Amino acid sequence: MTNDEYTCLMIMAEGQNLIRMKDTRWYGALNALEAKGWCKPIGNENFVITEAGRAALAGHEETEDAILRRQLTIQGKIQENRQAVHAKMLEAIAALVSAAQISSLTTGESEKTCFNKLISEVTLRAREQLKASPMEQLK
Repeated sequence: MTNDEYTCLMIMAEGQNLIRMKDTRWYGALNALEAKGWCKPIGNENFVITEAGRAALAGHEETEDAILRRQLTIQGKIQENRQAVHAKMLEAIAALVSAAQISSLTTGESEKTCFNKLISEVTLRAREQLKASPMEQLK
């Protein structure tokens, strides 16, 4: 259903008649709707919606609502995942800083030096775990 067909059906569903006049925006849409049996003429070129047109309009709106619901669900999940990732990153940062401080006390090296060594080791081990993960094996 085109946007113009949808608009025509919405107007007619509200009880308004549409006049089919050449060289107007609604001319092609009304012709298409009549061909589908979704509107019918009363009089010469004055059109009203049919029961089939009402059903088509309802089905179209249900489809649009379903698409919108799916998009909202997806957007909600994306936001939820972003928050979870952010929380995990904050945990990782706190753990790395704490580990660097403990390492510095143990080795006498600066916290920055210990942090850089830890980052290298953590990155290496994390990559190894990712390679072994079931999701990575599917790729």
